[in-house]
Amino acid sequence: MSSRIISSSLERHDVHQSLLRTPLFAGVDFGILVVEVALGVAVVFVSGLSLASIVPALVVVLAVHIPMRKLIAADPAMIAIIPATLRYGRFYPPSPPIRERSNQPKPAPSINTDV
Repeated sequence: MSSRIISSSLERHDVHQSLLRTPLFAGVDFGILVVEVALGVAVVFVSGLSLASIVPALVVVLAVHIPMRKLIAADPAMIAIIPATLRYGRFYPPSPPIRERSNQPKPAPSINTDV
């Protein structure tokens, strides 16, 4: 009876999603945004500051930004999942090699009882 009183006295409060996930900048995590900007600056730095180098830099930035934005929109936890799969990928191969035999149980050898 006391547990019923305690559970009924607790109030239910909705938690806003912004308190649960990291803040997004331009639709992506801040770390990804820094990587995008660094890649764009590196392309401009290597090729020189001209219109011909700004266009490839924008292409490189958008090639990273658009897929990451779609991944985060589909699943906000994707940013934490990607490094975990890269870190543990060597321990858990996605599928066995093609030529590897499956571990099917072998039948027990027959015992000859005729003596």
